Amino acid sequence: MNTETVRNELSALIRGTSFENRSGKLLYSGLETVQPGALYLVGLNPSGFPDQEPQTVREHLASATDRQNEYLDTIWHWGGYASPAGTDRRQQRVQLLASELGFDLRTVLATNCFFVRERHPERLLSGAGFSQLAAECWTVHEYLLSRVKPSLVVCFGEKALRFFRERMARFGPSVRVVGVRHFSAGGSNAALMEQYRSLRDFL
Repeated sequence: MNTETVRNELSALIRGTSFENRSGKLLYSGLETVQPGALYLVGLNPSGFPDQEPQTVREHLASATDRQNEYLDTIWHWGGYASPAGTDRRQQRVQLLASELGFDLRTVLATNCFFVRERHPERLLSGAGFSQLAAECWTVHEYLLSRVKPSLVVCFGEKALRFFRERMARFGPSVRVVGVRHFSAGGSNAALMEQYRSLRDFL
């Protein structure tokens, strides 16, 4: 399947959803990662301030490239400081995860449970529109999972893990869903790397 077909199918899936015209991103990896692969990376939602990053989910999908990767090619901000693309500590931790598991991060599908940008994710999880948003986003994940057919889904943080585990039953025991500490958590990279290495047994 070529990447323009993927873009068109995703565009059709999000048409009419509550999130398509809200600030956010659907994919953290390039369109070419929507193809068979062993690994699927998922966070909770795009961080940042919607008023400072107004690009909508639909606009981001329309401009997505085959190989652009949020963890390699994007400038991230922390505490008012902008790191050169791909060098933020949080990005480097995701790079370490892929490396420890033997993957080229650029070839791995990466996304979030929810595609809406929200600085305070608890507002997504407790808001009146949560059930609708969760159902709409899960429809997209079902599409992505059916194309990637991963053997391992790695969730960053407990909230992402809970969201995925509750919904993965239809994919059967062939897909393992595991959680790791969120890449923004404190602590040393050495401790995280030990946790990352433990995931090799699931591949």
